[in-house]
Amino acid sequence: MDKYRKIAELIKGFQHSGQSFFPATVESVEGLTCTVKVGDLSISDVRLKATNENTDDKILLTPAIKSNVLVGSFSGDLSNLFVLQADSISEAFLKIGETTFKLNENGVEVNGGENSGVVKVDELISWMNNVKVDFTTISTALNSLGVPVAILTQNPIKSKIENSKFTH
Repeated sequence: MDKYRKIAELIKGFQHSGQSFFPATVESVEGLTCTVKVGDLSISDVRLKATNENTDDKILLTPAIKSNVLVGSFSGDLSNLFVLQADSISEAFLKIGETTFKLNENGVEVNGGENSGVVKVDELISWMNNVKVDFTTISTALNSLGVPVAILTQNPIKSKIENSKFTH
């Protein structure tokens, strides 16, 4: 029996009420597809997105290796398989317009991570206040020696440097 006939028989065995879906285990992930195992049969080119449509805006949940997944087919044939759900994921990626969000074991990355890490605003304000105190102390000492120095810096204001739409 050839591979595709065996897959077709497996799918028919899992079908209920005309629906075409079945459980499998992820063996490997290759970009936008994965290879799953059903019984002793490996099935490659299972899409991680429901369609082949190449859109920039997307949500992509990459299943973890050895995780259990539910595989389905819109058309009921073997060339149209995709992952419906995974018990465990290794990465989540979201892109809407120019905004990207990636979450994996290495952490969270927003918009490609081009702005380094996320600042802890309260700690930054505390540090800035300490620097202002230091400058004021130096200014006072220099003024007492006849060197005119003016500190024009104001105390940092949290609402001016905090992005309240992004918290951690």
